[in-house]
Amino acid sequence: MPLKLNSLQRKSSDTNAAEAATALETLNNVVRDIQETASVVVALNEAADEQEAVLQQVEAIISNVVTSSEKYHQLAQRDDMSRSMKSMSENVEKVVNSLTR
Repeated sequence: MPLKLNSLQRKSSDTNAAEAATALETLNNVVRDIQETASVVVALNEAADEQEAVLQQVEAIISNVVTSSEKYHQLAQRDDMSRSMKSMSENVEKVVNSLTR
């Protein structure tokens, strides 16, 4: 004998089905939001890794600039090249003077 649902049971069943459908849709939306959030987190991590690599390159360049600057400063303070040129000039003058006497 088939079960006959009275109108209150049918209404309750329809309400439950509608609520279940709404809950399923909400759950699907939450899962989609979590997936989107995860992909954003992955993209942010990749960007952070790239930024770290760029930062390391910039730090290496700064280190090279500082080292070059220190070497230039040391060279600028040395006067041995200037003294050598002066000595060579004096020697040339002596040779010229001795030849012209």
